[in-house]
Amino acid sequence: MQPQHLHMFPAGNLEKALVENGFSVITVERDKADLGHDFVFAAAVVLNAFGPNPTRPWAPRRPRLLDRLRFGLSMLLAAPVLLGAFVLDHTVRHLIPKHGNAYRIIARRD
Repeated sequence: MQPQHLHMFPAGNLEKALVENGFSVITVERDKADLGHDFVFAAAVVLNAFGPNPTRPWAPRRPRLLDRLRFGLSMLLAAPVLLGAFVLDHTVRHLIPKHGNAYRIIARRD
């Protein structure tokens, strides 16, 4: 995975910032935003951290033999690890039905 930045603002913090900057919060709606594949994505991140693609253009140095071996091992482990994560996702999803992290804040400037 390429380098990236994610900024997750808690709804309360965003509401506070809106009010402090002259907005009135009209409504806050919360809903489920779960993609349903949290364990699969987590497993992919771990596999990528363990054995990133040695030919990625942002690598800190030229790939060595150890880099290539780790990448090969992570690719070998990918199928069983991702399959296990897929099973976990579909098992856990039914145990936590109200899992959700999405919100929409509607505000207007006073």
